[in-house]
Amino acid sequence: MNNSFPIFEPSNKIFQPTKGNILSLAALAFFIIISVVKNPHPYIKITAVVLVLVWSFYITTNSLRYQSLNGKYEGTLTFNATDLSINERKINISEIKTIHVGTSDYEGKERGSKNIFPMSNGTNNLLELTLTSGEVIKLFFKINFMQHESLKPFVISLVKNERISFEKALEVLKLDDDFYINKFKNELNKKEPE
Repeated sequence: MNNSFPIFEPSNKIFQPTKGNILSLAALAFFIIISVVKNPHPYIKITAVVLVLVWSFYITTNSLRYQSLNGKYEGTLTFNATDLSINERKINISEIKTIHVGTSDYEGKERGSKNIFPMSNGTNNLLELTLTSGEVIKLFFKINFMQHESLKPFVISLVKNERISFEKALEVLKLDDDFYINKFKNELNKKEPE
């Protein structure tokens, strides 16, 4: 079971040009030029039609693409049964005052309308900690669709140490089926070997 995830450091840039943005701007500029020119040459009309077809194809197949990565991967976040590690720094559950783990984003998840917006690259998962020392740590990490299960030992420890509620644990682990919820309850109630 893989319990390590790449840490994602978002870029501070507001706008990052992508092929889609450049293609859209070029098509828009071309259409504006054609609308200004009276009686354009037939080759220009044909070129405009071809550009419209290419742009339409790009937009309709955009759901098969991942969103552009606006940042970089730097470091590793590892969840264990009794602690978590951010790069080489180990943080024991007893050092955690409050924790928020948001795992709503994963690789392959569609974002918005299927035909307009690309799929997520899975980097919008959040870990936010407040340690007993007062230090606040906030970072994003990448998770794939089926990796929520690997968080289970850590989440069980969080519930047992009263750092998160049972309901929040279900949300983090994406458990909504009665069978899996009961299975998780049994794992929570299982006595630890002495």
